[in-house]
Amino acid sequence: MMKSLIDKHLKSPKAVIAANVSNMETIIAVFAAATATNSDVILQIAPIQLKVQDVLPTTMVQLIKLIALDFAVDYSIHLDHAESFEECRDAIMAGFDSVMIDASACEYEKNIRVTKEVVDFAKSHGVIVEAELGSFSTKEGESGGDSDRSLFTDPVVVKDFIERTGIDLLAVSIGNTHGFYKGEPKIDLDVLEDINAVSKVPLVLHGSTGIPGSVLRECVKRGIFKVNVFTQLDSSFVNAFADSIKHNEKMMFAQKAGQEAYKNSLIHYMNDIKE
Repeated sequence: MMKSLIDKHLKSPKAVIAANVSNMETIIAVFAAATATNSDVILQIAPIQLKVQDVLPTTMVQLIKLIALDFAVDYSIHLDHAESFEECRDAIMAGFDSVMIDASACEYEKNIRVTKEVVDFAKSHGVIVEAELGSFSTKEGESGGDSDRSLFTDPVVVKDFIERTGIDLLAVSIGNTHGFYKGEPKIDLDVLEDINAVSKVPLVLHGSTGIPGSVLRECVKRGIFKVNVFTQLDSSFVNAFADSIKHNEKMMFAQKAGQEAYKNSLIHYMNDIKE
C-alpha cells in the first residue's frame, strides 16, 4: 500500500521506483525486477494507457493483484497523470491505492480547486493523492523536450498549495520532463532543496528516463520519494519485441523478450537510486 511505502520513506529517506505497466508481461517484469533487487515498487497506469488499450481500471487492479501472489514484494497501485475528477474517482472505486490529479496546466487557483475536490473524495476512501505544481514541456505518452525554467515549481507557493489542497505527495518540476531528453538533463538541485525545505509531504520526480544515477540519488537526499520511469522501460520492451518478431520468432517468444528487456532496464533504475 502507498501509505506504508510513504511511512518507510519518512523513517529512513529512501526512494521507490514507480514504473508504468501496460500488460501481463510488464507487470511480471516489475515484480521480477523488484524481487531481484529486493526493492519495494509502485505499479502505475495512466488514463491514456487504459484508454488506448481499452482496459477498465478494475481489470488492471485485478491482474496486478493476481500476479503479485507469486511474488513477496511490497507494492502499491497508482493512477498516473489523471486530468479529471472522474478519472480519479473511477480508479479509487476500482481499488487503486493512490491517484495523481494533474491540474498543473490550469492557473494556480483552479489547480487548487480541482485538486482539493479529488483529495476530499479520496480521503473518504482512504486513498493517497499526488498533485503537480509547476509543469513539464511534454505530457505523459509524449516524447522529447528539454526543461523550461518558466515551468519550474515555485518554492514560494509550495507550502500554500499543500496546506490548501491536503495532498499527500507533490510532483515537482525542476528540469525534468517526459520522454527522452534532447541533451544532458539539467536538474536544478538547488530549487529542489528549496522546495523540500518548505514541503510537508514527500516529493515526486517525473521524467527520470536518462537522468544519471548520481543525480537521482542527490534528488532522493533532497526529498524525492517516488521516482517515475516509463519511457526507457517502454522503449526497451518495444525494441526487444520488434527485434524478436523481425527474426520470425513466435509471439510468445517476442513477448518474453520484451518482458526480459523491460525487467533488466528496471533493475538498472532500481539499483541507481540506492546508495
